[in-house]
Amino acid sequence: MAPRKGKEKKEEQVISLGPQVAEGENVFGVCHIFASFNDTFVHVTDLSGKETICRVTGGMKVKADRDESSPYAAMLAAQDVAQRCKELGITALHIKLRATGGNSGSNKQALKVAGLTVLAAVLIAGQAFTAYMMYSQKDRLNSLESHSARLEELGRRATVVRSPMKMALPMNSLPLFLDESTTGDKKASTPAPKKELSRCLQEAAGLVEIQLPDFRPRCDENGDYAAQQCWDLAKKCWCVDKSGAILQDTMVDGPAQCG
Repeated sequence: MAPRKGKEKKEEQVISLGPQVAEGENVFGVCHIFASFNDTFVHVTDLSGKETICRVTGGMKVKADRDESSPYAAMLAAQDVAQRCKELGITALHIKLRATGGNSGSNKQALKVAGLTVLAAVLIAGQAFTAYMMYSQKDRLNSLESHSARLEELGRRATVVRSPMKMALPMNSLPLFLDESTTGDKKASTPAPKKELSRCLQEAAGLVEIQLPDFRPRCDENGDYAAQQCWDLAKKCWCVDKSGAILQDTMVDGPAQCG
């Protein structure tokens, strides 16, 4: 009789949706962000711009079937785009921003709100992305960096501890000085402990880098984050806890009701 054939083990094949690349090689894509007054569009294509990889809008992330131009909806859309890019093996993005508006003020405001919010959402998503911002605000960023460096230098100078200088006394005043020291109350002079700046105070003084330009957090009397934080450049306000974490669904136009 012929010997029985053993069961052949089937090897499971790992299906990869992205291109075949070498280790350490980046796969580039182009992220087109269009911020209008009604909605925010996050559209990722290949380098040629002809093939669509992923497209999510802010209106797709709200419960009602409508357009949505809020920064919170843009963050949710950016998280979906980042997750989809990770599944397809895209490791680097060129980010291009475009906004509508009849004048430069409204155009610039929509561009910053949408672009910076989406960039922050890509970083929060935890993906290994190399984001390349392509816009014409280099002069403003350079001035912000120089201003932050100046504030940091002033902060270092203020914290330098200088040793007190000894005062020269004539010899005939030394006995009187000794008599007063023996009759008076002796109090141990203990130096006041140096109070370290909290995270909120460091960000407010410009000692710590912040992702949002022209934003300085508000701190209470204890150095903690105030319940309401506002970004005057975007005219947005939101609520935070003592550690500065943003409370969900609290970002609104104008003052926020933080209780």
